[in-house]
Amino acid sequence: MLGQNVIRLEFEGPSDVGLTALELDPNDFQSELPEQNWHVYYEDAEIGLSVGVWTTTSMQEAFGPYPGNEFMTVLEGQVVLVDGNGNETTVRTGETFVVRNGYPVSWKQEGFCRKFFLIYHPPDEQEIADGTNPGVMVMRKNEITEALKTGPDSAVHESSNDANSLKEAVCFKNSTDKMSVGMVEFTNIGSPVTPNPFHQLIQVLDGVIEVTEENGSVFRFSADDAFFIPKGTRCSWKAEGGGRYYFCNVE
Repeated sequence: MLGQNVIRLEFEGPSDVGLTALELDPNDFQSELPEQNWHVYYEDAEIGLSVGVWTTTSMQEAFGPYPGNEFMTVLEGQVVLVDGNGNETTVRTGETFVVRNGYPVSWKQEGFCRKFFLIYHPPDEQEIADGTNPGVMVMRKNEITEALKTGPDSAVHESSNDANSLKEAVCFKNSTDKMSVGMVEFTNIGSPVTPNPFHQLIQVLDGVIEVTEENGSVFRFSADDAFFIPKGTRCSWKAEGGGRYYFCNVE
């Protein structure tokens, strides 16, 4: 499903389509089969990219390598990821997290869960997390905001003038550096109409962002909204006042 338009992600998928039931393989689970539904808003099989919304009932997946790098926001319920030593990482409603391609883990689900996701799984990437590259990273916006206050370093980029400022903290990169995840803190940003330089999923934390397509269509996003811009989409950005957002960029 290729296109060059701004896409707003919705809890139930597009109003005229909704969600579609997934066909599941019993070998992928160590529990009874759950009920899972999804809608894929954007897909590029050639580079292994997909973006959408997904739901599941209670289940536990088989233990094994995670199939791709995945950026996710939990919309309902909570998620528990269990590693090979039995250590558990819990991600709750409203939290955003990343799982690294190849990380040995089991997804344990108690009760209903809904998430937005971006999966990047290029066919030629082989990656297993180690101590240098953690397999699961939960985004902590207050911790990242504090890190931004310390000033630019190797993972923080800053640009500003008298009226505008933007700070970006990169928290995660995949093994090829083609996928990056982080947070932006902004004040009064604006840009001309230009092609978006990468595929980009945005989760707004606070503030208001307007994205205008070249044809004049205006999209307004505020706290808890998520949207996706395919690479090459010609659009402009505008924000009056301050705010923050998480990003996942795929080059």
